Amino acid sequence: MQNTIDQLKTLIKANINNADYKAIYVGDPVFIPSSTLPCIIINPESNSIETNDTAQDMHRQEFTITYAMDKRKELNKVPDYVVTVKKMLEIMEARDSSTGKLKTTSIAGMLRGNFTLSEIATDQFVEILYGVQNRGEREELITAEAQIRFIVEDIVLRN
Repeated sequence: MQNTIDQLKTLIKANINNADYKAIYVGDPVFIPSSTLPCIIINPESNSIETNDTAQDMHRQEFTITYAMDKRKELNKVPDYVVTVKKMLEIMEARDSSTGKLKTTSIAGMLRGNFTLSEIATDQFVEILYGVQNRGEREELITAEAQIRFIVEDIVLRN
């Protein structure tokens, strides 16, 4: 899994504008300091290993990649279009308005445009979820979050 995590961090730094995030966490910190928002969280969820054939195994790794923003500025306001939602859509799944293709500057576009993750993966699945979380420990911190559930599969020779 570490190879995939390293590749994801490299791709994020190369494709996502560094002005759009202040920190990249590996593993969910649960309580996020507001000074590090917005942030990206790469969280390994699971790794299952199945027999592919007599000499190879299929590794199926599941991750979530979360983009978290401070939601407090929008509380008790009635805007037509909530700013955090617009920004999360842009970061997670921005599309070219003329072709409909995912932009490589979005996390979903970055993943789909680098399908094999530099020859680590043979298949991938992406699902995007949106929501709001309470992330405060010593302070009242509410975050707007977009999460990509991301599964990669690869075939590995057994020893």
